[in-house]
Amino acid sequence: MFGYVNIVKDDLTVREYYLFRAYYCGLCKELGHQFNNRVKIGLNYDMVFLALLLDSLTETIPKAEPIFCVLHPIHKRSALVQSSSLEYASFMSVLLTKSKLDDDKTDDGRNLKNLIGSILYHSAFKKARKPHEKTYEQICHHLDKLYKLEKQNCAIFDEVADQFGEVMRVIFTPEFIPESAQESLSALAYQIGRWIYILDAFDDLIDDYTKKRYNPLILQYAFSERDQTIEDFSQFVKGEITNSLDHTLAQIALLSGKIPFLKNKGILFNIFYLGMPQKQRQILERKKNKHE
Repeated sequence: MFGYVNIVKDDLTVREYYLFRAYYCGLCKELGHQFNNRVKIGLNYDMVFLALLLDSLTETIPKAEPIFCVLHPIHKRSALVQSSSLEYASFMSVLLTKSKLDDDKTDDGRNLKNLIGSILYHSAFKKARKPHEKTYEQICHHLDKLYKLEKQNCAIFDEVADQFGEVMRVIFTPEFIPESAQESLSALAYQIGRWIYILDAFDDLIDDYTKKRYNPLILQYAFSERDQTIEDFSQFVKGEITNSLDHTLAQIALLSGKIPFLKNKGILFNIFYLGMPQKQRQILERKKNKHE
């Protein structure tokens, strides 16, 4: 997926960092438990954030247990277990990854990568969809609108980003969250989705142009090879979208203060005030992306 919503490690306490990592390992374990180890390839920080955010609205303290990890074989890692938020995030991870694979198939045609991905996710997708049919239908509704705009070569990035914002709104407001948090969380999720879509469009701009794929920024700002290189155009676009992205981050920070989080505030505010702005700077400056 995207993986743009992340922490800045150095600004967390040691306890907060290990707790965040326990959510990450917990979601990884939950994906294997609910589905199979193959779907762990879709694990990303955005879905870890979903689990962390939703869990922070409950008073329940998830149980932590040491687990063996193939990627870290020397020492066992601490993972959170028995959490409804982790379970929900694992199902959403599968549904979104399957949607992304379908989108890639549309963009790039049927290739080996898409074929393997479809096989790996076939049974997991059927299981993930069944208990969340209504949510999946709403996700598909907005994704269909998004894909239709892309096929029509929509040249207004706000219109396309709006639909991805609506997808995030659906995913981040399950029925089990407190009613007092619904309105602000819904608005927050929309802004996060909008931010992710625009940032991803900029991140993919040069690659999309090279592969002749749809990108709303190329269309909205009317790139022409006769006038400038794609690299120079990318710098021009950066100047045009920075204010929009900054405004969205400001809205996210404002809305986050209205949500009644019961725990994990230090980690969440690290993400809202530091992690997301840092990721934006990395993408806009085209620096090597790092998970801090």
